Amino acid sequence: MVLEILQVATFLDPRFKCHFSDDTVVADIKETLQEALLATKVGFMQCFLSFVVVLFVIVVTARGAAEIPATVREAVETSATDRGAAEIFGDSLRSGGGLQRHVVQQRRTAAADRGAAETSATVQAAREVSAEMAATLGRIEEFDGDQEEWSQYEERLGYFFEANGIVEEDKKRSVFLSIVGANTYKLLRNLLTPAKPGDKSYKELVEVLAKHYSPTPAESVQRYKFHSRVRKPGESVATFVSELRSLAEFCNFGGALEDMLRDRIVCGINDTAIQRRLLAEAK
Repeated sequence: MVLEILQVATFLDPRFKCHFSDDTVVADIKETLQEALLATKVGFMQCFLSFVVVLFVIVVTARGAAEIPATVREAVETSATDRGAAEIFGDSLRSGGGLQRHVVQQRRTAAADRGAAETSATVQAAREVSAEMAATLGRIEEFDGDQEEWSQYEERLGYFFEANGIVEEDKKRSVFLSIVGANTYKLLRNLLTPAKPGDKSYKELVEVLAKHYSPTPAESVQRYKFHSRVRKPGESVATFVSELRSLAEFCNFGGALEDMLRDRIVCGINDTAIQRRLLAEAK
């Protein structure tokens, strides 16, 4: 390529011909052309980089110009919202008499709501209890051994269960343990230790208490009490007869019960006039 360039230069200017065969001149020209080519490449790269930088600046500037209005708009809207909230809050405070009054009012409203909810729940519970009580026939109080014999209390329990349609053994046990009273329940726990009352059936529970409160007396002892019973001063004849029947329960008189009662009434009436009349009727 260098030789071609020299030929062109010789053709244009004959003075170059004398140097055409000079190797030194050719080498210098070659070196000069290489430096010029390198300079051209560097210049081109610089121009390209400058173009890229300018293009980048233009793109960034365009995007910034597009984003700035949106950012400004958001800032303006946020500021307006804050000012509106502040104005509303300020109006609320001025109309309500200040922050403290506003908080107190909120607390009162919350307390009123809680009170209304509790009242509603209480009324509902009372209605449920009333409905349950209305559906229950009769009433069984706690057992008191000083006022009532166990056998009598057990009989009343049976009638209570029958009147209210309670036939399941588990339900009988639950109702019985709920109404029998704290003292009797404690006694029952002591009698059943280490077992618990809830582990036994209703029948087993009443049998345990019957053995404790009303152990089966000896027949001879009961007959002695029966034949020794006399009418007390001021005691009515009806009460006296009732007590005799109670004493005869464990005497095992069988079919002779009515005769034994008649003889005991005549002997123990403790009233001469009534006694004579009874003897007269017996004849």
